[in-house]
Amino acid sequence: MSDEKFGPYVIHETLGRGGMGTVYVGVDERTGDRAAIKVLHGGSARGGARERFEREIETLKTLRHPHIVRLFGYGEEPAGMFYAMELVEGHSLAELIQRKRDYTWREAFEIGLAIAQGLKHAHDFGVIHRDVKPANILIDKDGNVKISDFGIARLFGATGVTADGGIIGTADFMAPEQAFGDPVSPRSDLYSLGAVIYAMLAKQPPFRAKTVTEALDKLRYSEPPPIDRLCDGVPTDAADIIHRLLEKRPRDRYPTATAVIRRIEALLESEIPDEEAFLIESAVIETQTPEMDDYRLKGPASDSAQLIAADETRIAPEQESPEPPTPPGQTKHFTTVAQDRKSGRYFTSDPEPVSSWRTHLQTGLIALALIVIVVLIFWLPRSPSADVMFEQLSMAVDNGQLDESGDQIERFLTTYPEDPRTEEVEAWQEELSLNRRERRYRLTMQLGQKSDTFDAVEIAYIDALRLVDANPEEAAAKMRALLAVYGPPERMSGDAGRCLVLAERRLAQLEKQLADTSSKQLAEIGARLIAASKLAEEDPDQARQIYQGLISLYGDKPWAWEAMEKAQSALEKLPLPKPTEEPVAEPTEESAEAPSTTEPPATEAEAEDASPEETAEPPASEDAK
Repeated sequence: MSDEKFGPYVIHETLGRGGMGTVYVGVDERTGDRAAIKVLHGGSARGGARERFEREIETLKTLRHPHIVRLFGYGEEPAGMFYAMELVEGHSLAELIQRKRDYTWREAFEIGLAIAQGLKHAHDFGVIHRDVKPANILIDKDGNVKISDFGIARLFGATGVTADGGIIGTADFMAPEQAFGDPVSPRSDLYSLGAVIYAMLAKQPPFRAKTVTEALDKLRYSEPPPIDRLCDGVPTDAADIIHRLLEKRPRDRYPTATAVIRRIEALLESEIPDEEAFLIESAVIETQTPEMDDYRLKGPASDSAQLIAADETRIAPEQESPEPPTPPGQTKHFTTVAQDRKSGRYFTSDPEPVSSWRTHLQTGLIALALIVIVVLIFWLPRSPSADVMFEQLSMAVDNGQLDESGDQIERFLTTYPEDPRTEEVEAWQEELSLNRRERRYRLTMQLGQKSDTFDAVEIAYIDALRLVDANPEEAAAKMRALLAVYGPPERMSGDAGRCLVLAERRLAQLEKQLADTSSKQLAEIGARLIAASKLAEEDPDQARQIYQGLISLYGDKPWAWEAMEKAQSALEKLPLPKPTEEPVAEPTEESAEAPSTTEPPATEAEAEDASPEETAEPPASEDAK
């Protein structure tokens, strides 16, 4: 296909093939710029495939961001519909992970930050990607990140082949609501972002499965292994970001890509030395510049490396001479994005004269849009007042919705740092952090994960947690011992200090639980002591059994010691039990009728009076001899 052309692009080589079409490397014969040319197969250019292809073009037309592949133009040739986009010369993230590329947590989050910035831009224009995965994240040799393949993206409110209810995407990185046909939202892309960061660190998706059915089952019912258990050196805050992105309920994730960006930026800034901050900030600025050098394709052509390009490719000047007239019976045209923005059309062959009424209508609509924009600019930037935000937070806390208010808490503290209620809001923020730590400890306990990455305080706390349900008394004793050795919480900072706060709270809960339980049991024990006391005279043996049973059941319970002392004292006052007599066997009829062959035993007096002759055996008779 070296001589085939699509618009101004001459095809040079094939990048990859897919179910709907093929991606080629093309060179603009007018400028020499290289681009990726995606062509829809002729047999697929109808029905849902064509609609999806047009939707991808419509999506890319609206997006212009350093971390999203850029559309140059589109059109139709006899060979099929096509569009030209920037060629990212490098590899897909999937290829790099498959090659066992070891990403540090910082590298993974820097890539995640770039993806989040690209997703924010798409979400701002009402576009949900719906297929964020390593194969669709392209990285050039300088580390610049691009999101590609908006083929199943959905505009908010759009209907058709990708409407709600259709399961389209990759199960390994798909949000639960998308996998099970529920409505998707920008938070669905955020789940996929968390799965991509997880895969960079663990070299595997959050859930490993051999079949789609198994993957969906784990997606619905299982929790992914904590990333800081699989990978050494991942900070707790970094793990918290990943696991919040991977929450099964959309409302438990970050609300927007903006919130994710702020959280990752705060993480990266807090974890770097001051002397490195300037260098990393400079690298981020360079990553976002649109002016990059053009260089050659280095990675092998594959499906996972489909649309890789350089941002330097230029749009052809608009004053270029038009294409020759299309031969009769053939469809042939090419439209640049710049031309499209002027005309507002795509996939059209011949220009139409613009009538004056249409011009007036467009002018009126533009004027109306400008008025609306001015009004929005005037009103939207105004943040809610501190009173309104504090009232909303108070209601959320009162309604048990603290876990869903993390972003609003951060916004209040950032917007109104001098407000007198800041201390109370900071207390809510600390409470939220404690709740998340507690969930992490319980998850580690339930999954039976190794706790060797925790410090001694946290390990002791997790060991005590294991006893809470089975043996609350022993659990409370371990909590007391933990606080006695390492407390009070003010002595320690960071996660260890938070863990001691949780130990204090858990101990208070256990003590209240034990107090409630013991009060009921003490009432029942008291009733049994009274019953045994009444039986002491009439049936001391029965009373003795009650006292002994109470001591056996509750003698080792600290809360029952006083009652057990009463039982022991009453037991000692009971008369000794009567000795048991052996029962005399009653004679049977045969033994009563038969004459006795034995003599009754002699008394001691008779034995003494008996002469030696009487006691000696008689001599044997002659006959016996």
